[in-house]
Amino acid sequence: MSRAYLVPLVCIACLACWHDDAPPLPTINGPETANLLSQVHGVLVTRHRRAADGLTAEIAAVELPGLQQTIIHLPTNPQYVLIAQVSGPDEDGRIAYVQEISDGGTARLSTVRLDGTDNRVISTATGKRSSVFGAYPALAPKGGNIAVMQRERDAGDATQPASAERLTIWNIDTKQQSHVGVDAEDIGVSWFPDGDSLVYVAALRKDDILPTTLEDLTGNDPACLEYVNGMELVPVVSVLDIRSGKTRQLHMGTNPVVSSDGRSVLLRCGGFLALDLPTHSVAAATWAGDSQLHMVWLGHIQTPLAYLGGRVVVYRGLPTTGAPVIFDPLGSVDGGGQLVTIKIAALGTREFQTVIPAIDPRWPVSFGQPKAGFDSVYEKTPFAKFFY
Repeated sequence: MSRAYLVPLVCIACLACWHDDAPPLPTINGPETANLLSQVHGVLVTRHRRAADGLTAEIAAVELPGLQQTIIHLPTNPQYVLIAQVSGPDEDGRIAYVQEISDGGTARLSTVRLDGTDNRVISTATGKRSSVFGAYPALAPKGGNIAVMQRERDAGDATQPASAERLTIWNIDTKQQSHVGVDAEDIGVSWFPDGDSLVYVAALRKDDILPTTLEDLTGNDPACLEYVNGMELVPVVSVLDIRSGKTRQLHMGTNPVVSSDGRSVLLRCGGFLALDLPTHSVAAATWAGDSQLHMVWLGHIQTPLAYLGGRVVVYRGLPTTGAPVIFDPLGSVDGGGQLVTIKIAALGTREFQTVIPAIDPRWPVSFGQPKAGFDSVYEKTPFAKFFY
């Protein structure tokens, strides 16, 4: 079956070309605005190299707009030494993260607070290297639930290897797993602000979809129609109510991100689209440099990190024209490739601003908005501005 949209999170063959002999990356023309960052309040989290041995075994948190940074030192474990994914923080300042053993294939899902306390191991599992819990584990903004992708055996046949990839919900407080009965594609999960519903990507047989439904799910958008043309299985952004278990289809596409106010969903179908939920109307969503978000050398589309109030995006972006070209100084350890940026941009305008000028494009990054009292990081230090 044709699944053209299922591109790998990391294209290993492409990574061989990611080195300091490669030509510089394309750039985004400025000038940059100076007033966007002041409108963004939240915390960016990514992994961080431990000073003692250089392993990516710590978490860095950067407050916005103040650009104050802290390093969260996790409990030392000689087995689980590499952080594969991060998500959050939620409204209570909790971060979900996945650690893998150095050989890959075995991982554990844990949480920790921004102040470095209350570290909890939620689950340990085995699976595909770098995505035991899926490529996009997603911590709900409130409620303490984490959505992950896990491979499960077919019901009633424990002798067979795990074959079905299903959406699973883990609760931080109970450490219990909820099987929501949804098969989902591992190309994006995003929560609504209330933590009761989320969006995911389902794969449907196009032959089973009525023509009128197909038109509705593409909004008759020419780029979206062209995108799904020739696919036997088409990606459909859908909503799951985790309490009732009910689902509904929203629109063809992948890489969904729910806005912070819950009123719209940003998704990709041919190009980025903004779906207004109250009216179900769709409009093209453009911002500075978005046409260059397709990191060809990595083989995947970079999902925006956040969609704030339906008007501002936080995203991985290419360097701004004239900015210094920065390569990974560790060279052969991590490929020696050029570092990219974290930017914020206003939709439908040319306004953008760089937040982090240098980060390894393969590193996990997340953005969350803790509520007052949980939004301060511990032992703040000057922002290093480089993550590799």
